[in-house]
Amino acid sequence: MRNKAFNLLVAQYIMAVLVLAFGYYSYAWFSNSDIITNGDFTSGTLEIQGPGGEAKAELFNINITGPGWEETSEININNTGTLDFDYRMYIDLSNIEGNLLYDGNYPLILKLMRGETLMTEAPLNQLGFVDMGSVAAGESENLSFEFHLPLEADSQYQGASANLTFVFEARQRTPGATYPGAKVIYANYRGIQTAINSAADGDIIIVDKAGVYDESIVIDKPLTLLGIQKDVPGFGHGRVVGGSPINEVTITSKGGEPAITLIGRGTSDVTIKGFTIGKAGSKLPSIGIKAEGDISNVLIENNIFYGTSGEGIKFNDINRDNVIIRGNMFCDWSSQNITTISLIGGESNNLTVDRNLIRKTDGNSLPIGSRSIAVSGAINSSITNNIIERVNRTGIQLNNGGENIICSNNTITKSGTAAVHVVTGGTSSMKDITISSNEITDSNRYGILIEKSASLSGNTIENLKIKDNIIKVDTNPMEATTNAAGIWIELDPTVSANHGNININKNTIDFYKGKVISSNNMAGIMLMGKINRVDILNNNLTGNQKVNTGIYIKRSFSGYDIPVDAVINCPQDQNTIKGFNKHNILDERLN
Repeated sequence: MRNKAFNLLVAQYIMAVLVLAFGYYSYAWFSNSDIITNGDFTSGTLEIQGPGGEAKAELFNINITGPGWEETSEININNTGTLDFDYRMYIDLSNIEGNLLYDGNYPLILKLMRGETLMTEAPLNQLGFVDMGSVAAGESENLSFEFHLPLEADSQYQGASANLTFVFEARQRTPGATYPGAKVIYANYRGIQTAINSAADGDIIIVDKAGVYDESIVIDKPLTLLGIQKDVPGFGHGRVVGGSPINEVTITSKGGEPAITLIGRGTSDVTIKGFTIGKAGSKLPSIGIKAEGDISNVLIENNIFYGTSGEGIKFNDINRDNVIIRGNMFCDWSSQNITTISLIGGESNNLTVDRNLIRKTDGNSLPIGSRSIAVSGAINSSITNNIIERVNRTGIQLNNGGENIICSNNTITKSGTAAVHVVTGGTSSMKDITISSNEITDSNRYGILIEKSASLSGNTIENLKIKDNIIKVDTNPMEATTNAAGIWIELDPTVSANHGNININKNTIDFYKGKVISSNNMAGIMLMGKINRVDILNNNLTGNQKVNTGIYIKRSFSGYDIPVDAVINCPQDQNTIKGFNKHNILDERLN
């Protein structure tokens, strides 16, 4: 991972020029180098001469004068290279975590403008990755950073200060980019596979005639495949726009095969955008899109996956690099035992799963699939802004190691077991996992579940942040005949070192309206296992008379003993807890 960081002096006007010069086929994110340090810095040039080059401008001192404080800073991005690049931005947490302006009750709010386009407006602690789009070769653009402190901020913010670092990461070619000199081929009714067979590497194939294409498509070279729905997000509209059915290009398959298979050189630099993939009449593909072999630079966007007998997307037991699954709709699976988006086995580097909709539309009362999104070995990846409704077991599952994963702003309703499920164990440890700003309603047992693998053990989880989530039971019964909780953390007792630095902060857990079947092992937050340090702060928990405990720190449970030297910071006066049958906080270590 190579990146480029700017430390922003928010109290001043800032102009920094980002200069890129890359060679062809430079796929990686770019990174750091020359340091320009000046407390009065107002402009400067940072040059990157190629992959591995570095640049860093260091600017200091955000000084808050009081509630309502605001300031604007600007950066000019200038691409002096010969190829276009895409880039994204995120905040470096190394110098800001624990600061009032980031983790306080009223964090700074950033409104980021790209020219006249709003890129994001959010508190600093909810930014995640911000996709900034592309800058053409020889072009430049202006970014405006507009910061303000909410008027509701109290007197403790008077004179608050911070040093912010924003990291910009760019790559020369991204999923969805087209090759220089690519030609356009219209498939029409002569067949999509025929068009693929006649295409050269990097060509663009457009299917602009609506209808059913009864083909099992094999993509064996880099190319872009565009359907008539390419600009209609399945996520936003589905099959009806403005009250009228959309024209659809439907790819089904012959003989129950996958609708689309990526093989050979077709596992890299492929875009699939604007199709309905799946059931057509009696035709039912086994899988929507499958890959055979490691994949890289793949974009799957604005498609509708409809009623396949197996997975919608199955990229299992391979490595996945720079894969974007965005703006798709997945609906009406015939089986409750499949995973809708399955990325299990191998590693996922720079994976983006964003703004997908997974739901039932056929009126059938059965839930859709076993797991909606399952990812293993994710590194520098994000699962964000997805809507998941009525899954049989798990909404989002992360397992088999991972590092720097953001799972945020997802809406998950009526999951059978857990809305978000993190499984430790496997081939490597997990580190820097953030689960934030998700809205979880009517999960049957767990809102967020962290537990060891049933079959693999011996690896730790470190720097886990669970914050700003809303977990509530409204209409669906929460069945707690065995174990259940808004947040359940059960950490592997077999590891050689304790699991460390877990932060549970600013979550809202509400059982008040819901129908709950009670048990002794039900709580708002449940904690057990081989823990090093846990901070449980600023959470708001509301129970009812069927739920015994707000926060339950369990000393020993089936071998999941909490070490005697564990640090658990859970002061009752820094959490709001009410309405539980027996205990607001039960810490069995004190008994």
